[in-house]
Formats: sequence, C-alpha cells, structure tokens
Amino acid sequence: MVSNVPSRDIFFWLRFILLSFRVFFRCALVYPISRLIAKKRKSDKNPDDLLVIFSQAPWRGVWQRPQEQAMGLSKYFRIVYISPLQPHEAMMHDKGWKRMESVASGKGVAVFSPLIFPGHYKSSLIFRINQWILAREMISLLRNELPVMFLTNSPFIEPALRSLPFSRLIYDVIDDFAAFDWAPPYAEKMEQNLLKKADIVFTGTYALYEQKKQHGKKPVYIPCGVDFKLFHEAKGEEPEDIRGLPRPLIGYMGTLSDRIDSSIINGLAARLKSGSIILIGPVHGSLVDPPRAPNIHYLGLKSHDILPAYLRHVKVALLPFRLTKGVRAINPVKTLEYLAAGCVVVSTAIPDVVRFYSDVVTIASSPEDFMEKTLELSARDNTDLIHKGVERARNFSWEEMIEKMNRMIREYLAHTPRTGFSSERGLECE
Repeated sequence: MVSNVPSRDIFFWLRFILLSFRVFFRCALVYPISRLIAKKRKSDKNPDDLLVIFSQAPWRGVWQRPQEQAMGLSKYFRIVYISPLQPHEAMMHDKGWKRMESVASGKGVAVFSPLIFPGHYKSSLIFRINQWILAREMISLLRNELPVMFLTNSPFIEPALRSLPFSRLIYDVIDDFAAFDWAPPYAEKMEQNLLKKADIVFTGTYALYEQKKQHGKKPVYIPCGVDFKLFHEAKGEEPEDIRGLPRPLIGYMGTLSDRIDSSIINGLAARLKSGSIILIGPVHGSLVDPPRAPNIHYLGLKSHDILPAYLRHVKVALLPFRLTKGVRAINPVKTLEYLAAGCVVVSTAIPDVVRFYSDVVTIASSPEDFMEKTLELSARDNTDLIHKGVERARNFSWEEMIEKMNRMIREYLAHTPRTGFSSERGLECE
C-alpha cells in the first residue's frame, strides 16, 4: 500500500480553489492598489550587505544545497530566500506554508514563499502571468533595497528579472532544469540568456561545469557538502514508523519523482525475501506510477534533523535514478549523507558519482545489476566499505562550500563598481 501520498478528495479541491482565488485576488486588487500607495524609503543599510536568493527548492521541502547556502551565507549577508509555490505544492509538500517567515541565523534569513497560479510549466500564458506576479511580489518586498544583489539557482525566473532592479547577478547551476520533462519549451533560451548575463556562475556538479563552461562567464565548480556530525553521530530512539519493520532496511530519501526508476524498486521488493524498503520524501506528481508492494513503505517528507535517526537503521541506501539527460548532470547531496550515516550505497551510473565515489559507492551497470548488488550487500557484512565511506564523507562540509562562495562574491564586489539595473539583461518568453 502506498501511504503518505495526499488524497485528492473534495476538501483538497476546495482548498485548491481557495488558494487559487487568493492569487487572483492579489492580482486584481492588491498589486494595483499597493503600487499606487507604496512609498519608497531609502534604506540606511549597506546595499552590498543584502543577498536575495531565488530558489527552485521550497524552503520547507527536501533540505539541500539552496537552504544550506542561505543559512551559511547569512554569516556574511542579510538573506532574503524566495521560492514561489503553486497552490497544490503549498498543500501537498508544505503543510506548514507561510507567506513570510524569519529564520534566526547569522544576519538573518527572511523566507518569502508567494503563491502563483497552478499550471506554471504547462501553459505559456500562465507562465507569463506568473512571471508578472513574481516581479510585482519581489519589487514590493524589496522596494527599499533596490537595486539588489541577486542569486538564483533557477533559470525560470529570468523573464521576471526584466522588471527587477539588480546590481549583480549570480547563477548557481544546481540542475540541468532545461532537460527535465516538465520544463517549458523556452527553458533552454532562458538559461542561455542567464549564463551570458550573470556576473558570477557556480555549478554544483562537475558534469554541469563541463556542460556550462562553453557559455558566458567561466563557471566555477563548487561541490556540495554534508553536515557530517549530524549524520554520523545520530542518537536517540528508533523512529516509531520503522519500529517493528522486518530487517534489513533498504532505503531511499529524497523527492520521489519521474527521475526515480520505479522498476528497480519494484524488482527489489519482489526479490527481497525478508526485509523492508523505506522511501522517505515527498511524492512528486510526475511519478505517475509509484512503486507498490507489501514490503514498500512510504514514510513521507521528514525534517532534515531527524533523517539521521532513520539512516542509522538502513543497511543499504539507494540512488536508483533513471539515466536521463537531466539525471546525468546531478551529484546527489544524499550520497554524502548516506556515507556519513554509515550506510553502504548502490547507485546507477551517474557520471559524477562514478567520477568521485566509485571506490566507496557500488555502481550498477543496469537495473538487473542494481538489484543483484543491493541484495548481495544487504546479506553480508560491509564493515570495511562502511569505514571507507565514512572517511570520505568526513572530508566534506557545507562550511567549505560557503567559504568558497563568499570569497568569490567578495572579490567580485571589491573589484567591480555597483551598477544599476539594465533592461537589456532580461529576456522575453517566446
């Protein structure tokens, strides 16, 4: 049975309609009125002390590079973290949705999660309207700070930047979003324009560095880190929802989307004579046929700080990704988290995983090979491999990533004058 997948009953659709109407109400009344009565007040704060981060990753979604980036860079900057949500996302993946919240970290992190119309990537018209909404929302939020230093990990905000005064533009390439099945047809054009106009370009994987170095500014590869202490020194009671499950536990944590090869998980479940498969994370709508079997357990999205309590009891951790064009550019953050937690890891042949971790991660050449190697590891002692994996993870940290980013940003600020907004830096969607 697949549990923790939100059901779409009448209450779901009522809330969906109400949230969608809220977006319409802001468009029809709030934006025009606020534009008339708003007064810009000059801020007395250092403009180079503010960094706006626009993220594809919701703040309360799966915890990963963008959230760590915001928390870490708050040591040096005031952070505004912006991540819009469609109504169904606010309902299904972010039950504690707040339009605005503050997080105590460093100089402060303000999290802004405005609602936009559903169908953002399915309709060109809705995408255009949502870009207008996002531009209005950001200008209203930041009016006393403009122009701002702007960092984005998503190419899909590029059209809205036509209207937002920014002084510097930083692009942190964390995924090949243009290659995703749900990406709009003009995604590639938006990203090319962003790469050309960005003042600084980071990449989170080496595969993305290789891919993007032909365009615009030369990118700098800055790998992700891991909270080694959190994952390695996990203590406490066994989580209730895995207590009593047959062992060994084989696990995956992260978003369950169409990037996952369901056939691998279904095949493992069929061959696993004793034991359980646990899947920790939100189920994305693109996963149209989630794996189903009596020994597959969907545990839903868990807060980042309790994930190690689950991984402590997982014998084999999975990276069961389909090798699509988009997946070939990733280097999952969960790889280091698995290793730090003392799990043995099996992965499909993702280029970055093969390049950097093939001595501590078991690489499978096919779905059949993946299943065989997983079952083999689940049945034997893996002490030596676990020790090697832990030591590899020990060498990585989020702090190192943050220091490299901050150093590059500060060097750029020191050697380039602060400029105003140029409308030529934007792009019309076609």
